[in-house]
Amino acid sequence: MFRISRIFDVVTAAEKRRVEDVQRIFRHEFSGATEYASRIPELITSVEKGFEFIVLTAEKGRDEVLGFALLHYYPDLRYGYLDFIASDFRRRTRGIGGALYEAVREYLDRKSAQGLFMEVPPDDPALVADPEALPVNRRRLKFYEQYGAFPIIGTRYESLA
Repeated sequence: MFRISRIFDVVTAAEKRRVEDVQRIFRHEFSGATEYASRIPELITSVEKGFEFIVLTAEKGRDEVLGFALLHYYPDLRYGYLDFIASDFRRRTRGIGGALYEAVREYLDRKSAQGLFMEVPPDDPALVADPEALPVNRRRLKFYEQYGAFPIIGTRYESLA
């Protein structure tokens, strides 16, 4: 069993440990965006203009982070943007990602959000420069599709790189 929590600050030793776990998982899962991982503590504590930065974690026991979701919520627009979601690579297929995605949807529902956007790389081989990324992209799209979330196609956005 695990619980879903939110990280509100980076003050206590427990909060710092949880953020470090999020960063560790992030760096493993998104190795091309490691500079973003370094900014997570700053984003949690900063008051950004126009959006709230939300970090949800799936945790087991005392602050053992199993996965995370990083979400921007734009209250003026009433939309969410799921920036990143990942579970610990050592614990795949335990429902952690699904529980986090559901928690994101529930959070936005409580905010009366109009919708949720996310950026997921394409699964079309013609649009993917790195062939090794293709299976990962397909796995991510399949994950969202099981929740009824499908890509918006025909925008040419996916071809911008």
